[in-house]
Amino acid sequence: MHELPAEVRNLLLAAREMNQDRRDRRVLGGLAGRPPRFEYAHAPYSKEPLLWLADTVVSRTAKLLALGEDPQSGDWAAVVESVDCEAEC
Repeated sequence: MHELPAEVRNLLLAAREMNQDRRDRRVLGGLAGRPPRFEYAHAPYSKEPLLWLADTVVSRTAKLLALGEDPQSGDWAAVVESVDCEAEC
């Protein structure tokens, strides 16, 4: 989250268990600041079917980082680059 581009105004997260969603709101509320520089909400996968893509990218990137590997190299770099392009376009 510390690298969230300044132009981001809305975040949509996958709805999970109530306690996890509450924790997300606390963390994001703190990061958004006062006045908030972005809004955030939770939605179920059934309402936002592309949420699985973000979860896949984040999970795979986190796994590579935990293994000490660079997520910007190898086959995964092309996937991340494509997602970055879509987010910036």
